[in-house]
Amino acid sequence: MTQSEYLANKRGLNIFFGAILGVVMTGAENLSALEFGFLLMVSGGFVVNLLYIGESPHRLLYTLQAAAALGLGWYIAYSTTPFFNIDREWMALRLLPSFTVWFMMVALVEFAPREKP
Repeated sequence: MTQSEYLANKRGLNIFFGAILGVVMTGAENLSALEFGFLLMVSGGFVVNLLYIGESPHRLLYTLQAAAALGLGWYIAYSTTPFFNIDREWMALRLLPSFTVWFMMVALVEFAPREKP
């Protein structure tokens, strides 16, 4: 992969999944202000972590951190312990699949062989 192909992949993924995340967040309209704020903080942190995978010399660490965050999210979605008032079905059917596919595509692009700039 050339440097320009790599950059095009990164930009395309971020634009596409940013739009998807906007659509997915419409399922959170029944949350209280505190719950919605928490969801935004966690989602924003995850997105920043994804961006760090591509921009940091410690991309393996950030990849493992993102994978652990996804694992925790899936655990919360399927656990029996109440966690705020978040609709677990919405989490499991909309939010987490979006984050999981985004993560997998970012990891694929970041760890694919490419030319040195």
